[in-house]
Amino acid sequence: MSNVKRRRIEADLKKVISKLIKQELPDKHRLDLLSVTGVELTPDYRKATVYVSHIKKDEELRKESLKLLRRKEKTIRAGVTRALPLKYIPELRFREDTTLKDAQKITEIMKELKAERNESDSPEQL
Repeated sequence: MSNVKRRRIEADLKKVISKLIKQELPDKHRLDLLSVTGVELTPDYRKATVYVSHIKKDEELRKESLKLLRRKEKTIRAGVTRALPLKYIPELRFREDTTLKDAQKITEIMKELKAERNESDSPEQL
């Protein structure tokens, strides 16, 4: 039962944090292309890892956005306090979601392997 409760709270946190980033942060012009992709709570509900993804591929912009979120953690946490009636308001840790980047790497590797396989399968021409 607690796992179901934790998943529900994670979903609520994701919604609230997304809204706070989009609407209430003074630096939202730098965070417009940022989205919260997931939230993972620790079993004791005291810490939450917030995974974010930036649409832009510019590495410097992504790093700057992550630093900004980390600096605004207390502001975002205060917003969560106002929005959700939780016994414990978790400490927020922002991390870049690398799922898409990892999937692209895997796809590239698979294409390379397929190309190598096709080359080795074709008869050598003299």
